[in-house]
Amino acid sequence: MNDPRAEDVRSERIALHMSQSEVKAVDDIRFARRLNSRAEAIRFLIDEGMKSVAASSAPEAGT
Repeated sequence: MNDPRAEDVRSERIALHMSQSEVKAVDDIRFARRLNSRAEAIRFLIDEGMKSVAASSAPEAGT
């Protein structure tokens, strides 16, 4: 699998506060997808969200 992020150097650190229910949701996705860490699960969710936003903001075909 060719991950476009693989070439990115992860030099930025972002701290955020999450509710217990948000952390549980992230952990549930982490374990369901067998991701190695909570950070990996959060990166996965961010990537999926960004793809979804990009797809929904793209002009529709034929218009």
